[in-house]
Parts: sequence; C-alpha cells; structure tokens
Amino acid sequence: MQSSPDYGLDALYMVTDALPPTASTQFDIRADRAANSIGLTWQSEGRVFQVERATTPAGPFEAISPIIPDLSFEDAGALTARSRGFYRLLQW
Repeated sequence: MQSSPDYGLDALYMVTDALPPTASTQFDIRADRAANSIGLTWQSEGRVFQVERATTPAGPFEAISPIIPDLSFEDAGALTARSRGFYRLLQW
C-alpha cells in the first residue's frame, strides 16, 4: 500500500473576500531616515492584509509582506534601495 504524499503543509489559513470591508481605509506613511525605512500603518475593518509596492503608480505591483493580521508594516531599507515607491494595501 502506498502512503499519501507529503506536500510540506504544516498550517492552513483560509482567506475569503465574501464580506468585503465597508468603511474606507485610513492609510499613513512615515519615513524613518535613521533606519532608512518606510513605516506604513492603517485602520481598516479588514481581517488580514498584504502590502504591495511598485516603482510607478500603474505598477506592476509586487507583494512585499506576507498576509498578516497586523495594522502596520515596516519596509526596511526602502530609503536606500530605491528613489521612489508606490504602495498598495490588499485586505480581506
């Protein structure tokens, strides 16, 4: 008898957009020149979030954070690594 294959999954977190947030999101960006980072904070009714970044407003955007339940994210090294960046927040 052959055993089931191991796909390496150790946890499962389900994300759904069945009930989208109803209120507008308050988003704040601050530069920390001493740490060369950009701090992002937000207030939202969403349950989990992902931060994306692009070099132009039209994109393409790429995920820079995992899917997180937090209301903040620190883009470490953002002030030294690039001259400009545009952020987008996905929420579920």
